[in-house]
Amino acid sequence: MSWVSTVALALDRFIGEVPVLHPVRGMGRLLQVRRERDRRLRRHHSSAAGAAAVLQGAALSAGAGATVAAGLDRIRPPWSVVAGGLALSQAISLRELLAAGARVRAALEQGRLEEARSLVGRDLVGRPTAELSRTGVASATIESLAENFSDGVVAPLFWFEVGGVPGSYAYRFVETADSMLGHRTPELRDYGRPAARLDDAANLIPARLAAALLVGAARGTSGSSRRALRIWLRDGARTASPNGGRPMAAMAGALGVRLEKDGHHILNPEGRPPDPSDVARACALVERASLRAGMVAGTISFLRSRRTGRGRRSQ
Repeated sequence: MSWVSTVALALDRFIGEVPVLHPVRGMGRLLQVRRERDRRLRRHHSSAAGAAAVLQGAALSAGAGATVAAGLDRIRPPWSVVAGGLALSQAISLRELLAAGARVRAALEQGRLEEARSLVGRDLVGRPTAELSRTGVASATIESLAENFSDGVVAPLFWFEVGGVPGSYAYRFVETADSMLGHRTPELRDYGRPAARLDDAANLIPARLAAALLVGAARGTSGSSRRALRIWLRDGARTASPNGGRPMAAMAGALGVRLEKDGHHILNPEGRPPDPSDVARACALVERASLRAGMVAGTISFLRSRRTGRGRRSQ
């Protein structure tokens, strides 16, 4: 399975989602059906019901991934690598993330603030956006680019290296469950808590890997790797999320900008206010860091396959 991760990133970047194959859409529908069922059974305020929903869904997603993996085992190289890359690419969200960032940047550059507010609220963040200033929209966009680089690129690759296609699909179910259920509203406070906690655990390592990749890629996009590392280590724990602040702080330091969510956190407070050009720089940094992520994952898989091959020959 060596280089499947690299192929997956390339397919996602240049082809994007294949609607009939895309597992995350099915995961979302599964969660909606399960939540409606629990509501009818009056279990929609229960943490136990929420835990059952996310664990059963993750198991089903892993099972679907195992079925895909079994099919891949019947295909000979190099087509198995291409097929594996296509399967994994559907758990990655790089192309759509960069496209969403570009749409917001274009609206800001052309002075269409209302449209930019609508786009960032629809495509990138869950916070209210109707009152955001031009700087606030740019800040929210850059934060989301960094956090979703971790959730939508690094984490699926990490869990693929840990557990193959089943691992990446199970992770994406957990991440989807958190985005749909992990809100602190009266209805979802208890029901969505297990999804949020499991998502925190699943992203503990990937978020820090994502921050490190942003640090490493900063110099190649007119950013500062040294400042990115310093701000990551200093400000990465200042957000409510135990993970999201790590790549966001690294991004703030790399670009030299101040990222702020009103009433919640300020990252790199000594930085300058971000503008549309910084959104473009953030997109370039995410793309460069994603390339590095794919190369690292591919190298790890290649070395693992070489070691496995030597072990089999020695038996």
